[in-house]
Amino acid sequence: MHSLSDAALQERDQCREVVKLLRAKIEEVKGAAQAKHDEYWQAELAWREQRAAERQRRDAEYQAQRAERDAAYKARMAELAGEPFHQEVRASARRMAVHLICKQTKSVMAVLMPMHVVTHQNSK
Repeated sequence: MHSLSDAALQERDQCREVVKLLRAKIEEVKGAAQAKHDEYWQAELAWREQRAAERQRRDAEYQAQRAERDAAYKARMAELAGEPFHQEVRASARRMAVHLICKQTKSVMAVLMPMHVVTHQNSK
């Protein structure tokens, strides 16, 4: 087994001291970087909270404006709707149109169908 000389042992101890100092410096630099990183994230989170609060305020404001517009639109549509009588006339006109279409379809079918089929249906 080789024994180390006093000079080699002394050099090894000096190298260990240098390594310890360098490791301490590395830890110091890492700590400073971590502190800057933590500071950045604190500012980032504060900004995100501020942005969320601003967005929530704008959304509430928009919803209030929209509710106003919807109420004004409903009031205007109610004003323009007219009398219920007009709705009854429209419904009656629709029923009459359906009745006429049915009559027209029946007469067209009577012309197009053979006579014995029409007579057979009329006798039932």
